[in-house]
Amino acid sequence: MMRDSSLIERLDGRLAEVCSGSSVTILSHWGGDADSVGSAYVLSKLLRGRYGASSTGFRIPDSPTSHARAIMAKLGFEESEPEKTDLYIAVDVGSLEQLGEMRDKVLSSGVPILLMDHHLHHDDSSSSVIEYFVSDRYQAVSEMVFDLAERVGWRLDLSQSTALFLGLYYDTARLSVADGETARKICQLLSCGIVPNDVLAGLETVMEESERIARILSASRMKVYRMGDWVMAFSEVGAYQSSSSRALLGVGAHLALVGGQEGDIANISLRATGEFVTYTGLGMGDSLVKIVLSRFEGSGGGHRTVARLRCRGRLEEIYQHVIRHLSLRLGVQPVKLAE
Repeated sequence: MMRDSSLIERLDGRLAEVCSGSSVTILSHWGGDADSVGSAYVLSKLLRGRYGASSTGFRIPDSPTSHARAIMAKLGFEESEPEKTDLYIAVDVGSLEQLGEMRDKVLSSGVPILLMDHHLHHDDSSSSVIEYFVSDRYQAVSEMVFDLAERVGWRLDLSQSTALFLGLYYDTARLSVADGETARKICQLLSCGIVPNDVLAGLETVMEESERIARILSASRMKVYRMGDWVMAFSEVGAYQSSSSRALLGVGAHLALVGGQEGDIANISLRATGEFVTYTGLGMGDSLVKIVLSRFEGSGGGHRTVARLRCRGRLEEIYQHVIRHLSLRLGVQPVKLAE
């Protein structure tokens, strides 16, 4: 069963119109992850084999994470870009800011830009040049690609099934939030011959010492507030802000902001638990990003539970701005627990 058959039908029709004889570059969000890599891998096969693309490339803005690199190595998938791109397809991109270093190049290219995602998107000033294929009925873009392959009768081989399995596995927090439809698709993928313990072996990468130290420093420097039932942590490190914000959730925070200061520019990673986002209605990639950018000049974006910001201002001022707004939105006074 397709979750959104009208969306997949529209996507199929558009790809048939624009792909034949075209050189296509598929883009991930910055850093990449299992879902963006897995869906891009299978989509590249579909574009050449089913829709007649002359060539395909794949780019991860701002360099891939260690986990994305491990998954690409497992699939034998490498970054490349055609000499001339006739079509861009962005996968698992929650906002144009997630295209990082590629954003301006893509928007000024003058070629069609398609965006496939499973998160709701807020208004964007560049929306007129992008065709959106978005539905929050899906749990991962890998699931959208699964439905597209099923619609066109594309037979997934073992490597393609593995790619979509990894996308679904990791984007559902190792299946902990997978629903019945995702479970059905996982079972169908496994029937292609996937042995999960073999596929997952080696993908949990060993943490580098510098990342480990950054996480520890982040925890030692964090300021902790309670607002009602929610615990919020704010910290600063010079590198690995994304990894450090993830670590603060791991030690118990519901919301974590970890930033790094470069002169008058602040780079901030924002993360929250699914529980926090669901019960407060405050998503990272829309609500929290907008709260910061309502006062501080910059850009940012992301998904419901994770986002990134780059803006002009001091971290302490930005954090106090966020705390004040959260206090107003939640209707409770912040109580400082630790510094």
